[in-house]
Amino acid sequence: MYFEKKEITPADLKVGVTYFGKRRIVNPLTDATNDRIIVWFGVEMLQYDSDTVKIGKLMPRITVEKFCKWAGGIVHEDEEKPSLQKQDELA
Repeated sequence: MYFEKKEITPADLKVGVTYFGKRRIVNPLTDATNDRIIVWFGVEMLQYDSDTVKIGKLMPRITVEKFCKWAGGIVHEDEEKPSLQKQDELA
């Protein structure tokens, strides 16, 4: 798993992708994070799920603009961080 820091725009948003906040928080007791997974999104609103949403509660809905402002990047869970190639290999 690795974190790709980038400025998130509405064009970058996809259902099922995990995003982390600009100020990522990890609870040391439960390992819960404030990462968010988009469940659905429309033109102006989106709904997300997170470890911080309590069981049995409705998943929060916010505007796409607020989500993009909150997001600090994408969490790649199934992939390893790409390695940097040496200059010799590129030539």
